Amino acid sequence: MPYKFISDIKDFKNNNIKAVRKLLDRLREDLWMNFINITDIDELAQQTKAEKIELFEDFSVDNSETKHCRYVGMAKHLESDTYNYTSASVFSITLADTLYYSSRRHILLTKTFKVIAESLGLVTKRSLQRYIKEINLIKLFLNKHEYIPGHSCLLRNFRNQNYYHCLIDNLPKIYHLNQEPYRSIPEINLLISGKLSSAEEFFLAKILPSNVKIKFVREDCCYHLEKCIFVQPLTRWMSGYLPRPYLEHFAEKALPQRARNRKNRIFISRKSASKRHIKNESELMSCLRPYGFKSYSLENLTVEEQAELFYDAEYIIGVHGAGMSNILFAEQANVLEIFPGSEIIPHYYFLSKSLGHKHQLFFANASNNINEKAFEVNVTELMEILELDLELELVEDLSQYCLV
Repeated sequence: MPYKFISDIKDFKNNNIKAVRKLLDRLREDLWMNFINITDIDELAQQTKAEKIELFEDFSVDNSETKHCRYVGMAKHLESDTYNYTSASVFSITLADTLYYSSRRHILLTKTFKVIAESLGLVTKRSLQRYIKEINLIKLFLNKHEYIPGHSCLLRNFRNQNYYHCLIDNLPKIYHLNQEPYRSIPEINLLISGKLSSAEEFFLAKILPSNVKIKFVREDCCYHLEKCIFVQPLTRWMSGYLPRPYLEHFAEKALPQRARNRKNRIFISRKSASKRHIKNESELMSCLRPYGFKSYSLENLTVEEQAELFYDAEYIIGVHGAGMSNILFAEQANVLEIFPGSEIIPHYYFLSKSLGHKHQLFFANASNNINEKAFEVNVTELMEILELDLELELVEDLSQYCLV
């Protein structure tokens, strides 16, 4: 009996600590919201007479192949009764006297501390709360802001900074700076907080215009930018669709300048991943190997090695994950994307649409969630899709695939 009493006291104490912490977090959010308001680019353009420069004309793309698929919740905005994917407005604008808070969300504010909604993809004031804990109010309001003269531009945005978002969301923003009036500006600071990732380091050396210079800034600090060139990502949220003019520019600047040898049949292994790895991968590979497939753990390859590998890809198979971003380097490949459950996360489907790949989807088990740690695939069903829908055939001479 005494032990149960002590246990009850501990539970009561722990539950109350959680409640107090929750209350303090809410008070902090409410306090923050009293200081911060939101504005948007259209309002700022009207107030300052700054010109929005549209990069591409609007376009739509047929995505009827997904009409029988269920989109994951965060991608519901991409569903359409007409099954036509429509592009978002892609623009740039130069704003004077902005504040840049260099958290991992890369927040832009006006000098009167209004958050610029487009810098966070926000539509409502309440949706700002998810980022509250990342902002140091003292540094924002009380500390002196370091002044950066001239023109500045942000490479990264509010989205997570993994391999996919680097290749598909962030690096394409540089394409804006190749256009007028930006290419005539003598020097533009490209602001980077922290270190460059290996992908950023490799590709920026190839695609950065000569008048754009990398300027490293401290993380979690506030900077006063004389002139901020705000550039929209070329993609929509949850979609990897990239416009053709950019893809042609990227291929010319960043991809191997040689003829393709489309013979690589690639299986992307996620054995070492924390989630979404295939339990019966060995069984699957024993069926794929006679067709010329080889398994690759991409974390063991450099960015350049990955680009070279996928540049010559004919078939690509992989579970949804950042490694699938490498289909960007391929041309008219056959892609099979595997999902643990019954919902589609459409990043790579739309990226394939822009690249001209033939993209098929395989759903493992309706009872699984999208981030299932480990799951099994029905190998027979998967091989049927490869043979019937992607016209995969057995290979007579495996030596050309370096498998013997």
